[in-house]
Amino acid sequence: MHNQGVLAEDDWHLIAWSNALTYSPIFSENIVDKFSQISSETFLIIGTRDRTGPGRGWLKKGVNRKLGDDQNLGKQAQVMIKGSSLFELEGLGHMPQYEDYDAFHAAFTQVIDE
Repeated sequence: MHNQGVLAEDDWHLIAWSNALTYSPIFSENIVDKFSQISSETFLIIGTRDRTGPGRGWLKKGVNRKLGDDQNLGKQAQVMIKGSSLFELEGLGHMPQYEDYDAFHAAFTQVIDE
């Protein structure tokens, strides 16, 4: 038995499966091209300092943007997702809910109240 930290064995498998479902499209599809297909009400809460770029070494054919250079990602996603609302959190990165919980909570509360 290996050390899995605070996760119970059943949780570990659930987390692994969730990660597989999350990362598979990132590495196998141009997920951004599908943004325009989103038809449900969408609220984007995005840190402007996000430099996350999984797959930088495996840039897909036809992708011409620099992965991890996403200070404009929120604005671009909002244009592609019809009727979406954007809440940018200045100076925060990929996980704003951990970096500045109060700022994230304020944006999230605003979303919920709309």
